Amino acid sequence: MSVSEILEGLIKSGYQYPSSEPKKNLSARIYRLKGVRQVGPGRFAAE
Repeated sequence: MSVSEILEGLIKSGYQYPSSEPKKNLSARIYRLKGVRQVGPGRFAAE
């Protein structure tokens, strides 16, 4: 999934980001998650 797809799903489910740049913030957090790997530029997959 792309960061944009993940962000869109979170927003649709009612999640509100305190950050003024939610996409940038989410990208940084995803890179640090255990069990998630990058599969392409801006694309991630759960292991």
